[in-house]
Amino acid sequence: MVTALTFMLAAQTVFGAETSDWAKEDYQAANERGLIPLSIAVNNLKDNITRVEFCNLAVNMYDTMYQGEVQLFDCPFTDCEEDFVVKAYSLGIVSGKSPTVFCPFDPITRQEMAKILVNTLEIAGKELTVSDIKSEKVYSYADFSQVDGWAADAFAKAIKYEIMSGFSESELKPHENATREQAVAIVSRSEAKFQPDAAVYTKPTIVNMSDGDDVSGDLSVSWDKTSEDEYIVIVKDEDYNCIDISASVINRAGISTENFDVGKKYTITVAVSESYPKAIYSDPVEVRYNQEEKKFEVLSTRGEKYKRVFPNGVPFKSKAEADPYMVNVEVPIWHLNSDGTKTPSKATLTVNENLADDVLQIFTEIFESGEQFPIKAVGGYTWRNSAVGRLSEHSYGTCIDINPDENYYCYANTGVAITGSFWRPYENPYSIPENGSVVQTFAKYGWAWGGNAWTRLRDYMHFTYLGN
Repeated sequence: MVTALTFMLAAQTVFGAETSDWAKEDYQAANERGLIPLSIAVNNLKDNITRVEFCNLAVNMYDTMYQGEVQLFDCPFTDCEEDFVVKAYSLGIVSGKSPTVFCPFDPITRQEMAKILVNTLEIAGKELTVSDIKSEKVYSYADFSQVDGWAADAFAKAIKYEIMSGFSESELKPHENATREQAVAIVSRSEAKFQPDAAVYTKPTIVNMSDGDDVSGDLSVSWDKTSEDEYIVIVKDEDYNCIDISASVINRAGISTENFDVGKKYTITVAVSESYPKAIYSDPVEVRYNQEEKKFEVLSTRGEKYKRVFPNGVPFKSKAEADPYMVNVEVPIWHLNSDGTKTPSKATLTVNENLADDVLQIFTEIFESGEQFPIKAVGGYTWRNSAVGRLSEHSYGTCIDINPDENYYCYANTGVAITGSFWRPYENPYSIPENGSVVQTFAKYGWAWGGNAWTRLRDYMHFTYLGN
């Protein structure tokens, strides 16, 4: 029995190493909209997705776009009777590999994904058109001739409408497989593009871990309830393979540690069951089990950061609440003169008081590096929304912008500016080089750079302690 253990966890964590950095934003968006079925979440996200799993994703996306009744037909497949496959077949979204065989557990190919995605969008009432394929972008890929005839039109539409992209700049790789996180990202972006007003659901939050005296099991996990539906607790090992799954109708559950290895990491996630109406997942918490001392160590990086910067680990709700926790920090910088020489100077910025020492050290190390990167504008705390409408983490004093005009915020796929003018490292002295002292020093202290942290957006001025 685990003894005398109680961890009060931070209000939020992040999808950890299980999800690649490029996929985190898309996975989070898909989760908030109920797109991710349990069949995907309980498996390794970096392994190939199967035909039946992708079919479930597609049906979930269809449900966000069309709420009408569906006339169900008898399913002809002898190897698959899943309700969502019957629904997809009845709608005309999927077909089998033969009239009676679906091959549910075969890895899906990229051309199969393109076909299913386009079918789903069109059947949900979205209009996608192509002209002569030879005039479409898809035709410029060197291996377009390898796309099977039944998928050519769909692949052309998927590329045209940026539902999918090429495997590389010159290849489609139509017969390659896709991982679960790649498939989730593609569906998440498609849904965001064609149904931007889809409902967003509240995810449960793991709030406590303690000894298992009040439940059956060695470790008690509890969470904030968001629904009266059933909850599912998922435990994965450090290779992100599911080793335990259990259900609970209350807001806590017990986990047996008999299969836990000494010193190994485990990930615990809580999901609201699919009657919510979809499965919605908490941010996972990473723990390490020390079997000899009979205790757990919470390893959630973002959770620890929340506990560091917020009272009780809970984000500020208003400017009035945030203001008392902000302080001014004077930092050394290099000033670029009109004749090209540089001279020492000072700048003052406002940051979260719990990060003040780190901020001073970061700027001191940047100043003392041989690069002598010049800074003409720098900003930290300000209570405001971000350019895309959400509360900015500048409101927490956990973000810093440097030389905003020369390190612009833009859409990654088009380069169209949201704020600022451009980013031209090595050409403009105020633009931040990806491998320079500024990025490297912030990273050393656990700060992410908006120039490479996200998929859809680039924010080359932006350094964030919490990741957003």
